[in-house]
Amino acid sequence: MARLANVALLAVALILAARIGSIQAAWHVSLLFGAGIGAVLILRWLWERINLWCEFAAIALSLVLAPALLAWSDDAHWRLAVMAVASTAITTIVALLTGPSDPDARLEFYRRARPLGFWGRTAAAAGDEPGAPRRALARALGHVVRDGLALYLALYGAIRLLFPLPGAGRVVALAALAVSGGLVLWSRKQPVD
Repeated sequence: MARLANVALLAVALILAARIGSIQAAWHVSLLFGAGIGAVLILRWLWERINLWCEFAAIALSLVLAPALLAWSDDAHWRLAVMAVASTAITTIVALLTGPSDPDARLEFYRRARPLGFWGRTAAAAGDEPGAPRRALARALGHVVRDGLALYLALYGAIRLLFPLPGAGRVVALAALAVSGGLVLWSRKQPVD
């Protein structure tokens, strides 16, 4: 199977290489295939139902849908959005139609990695509270939003201080920097998960 897969990948690569006219086009094709398998790569850490069949389905969809999208549209953003939505949908459908992976393997993985998200059954089997992984995911997402906002406000404030708009005061820039600093101080007081 591995040798056959290598031959198939080589054939697809040769076909694509003959049709690609620039490095930018190659980058767009690479992003498109990445969007096809991206959902399953993320979901396998967040949801205990993701199994090997989900990964096969996402890869197969990517191999079939990417050339079709490349032929039908020149809009890279639209192609990426369609691929991401289709990949997420097929991954979810296959996860719901097929059984979860081996319970012992899931339990061993959970004990080693302590993944966040929808791992309630496995958490309970490991002796943890079933809602703990979901609450940990919510906390982590809150940290991402808080830290992203702090970074954005710091950049905005610094740029507006260095390059003020004509007629604009520096009060908004200083306020953005102050709020950013407050968010950073708040994040330092939060316990590390």
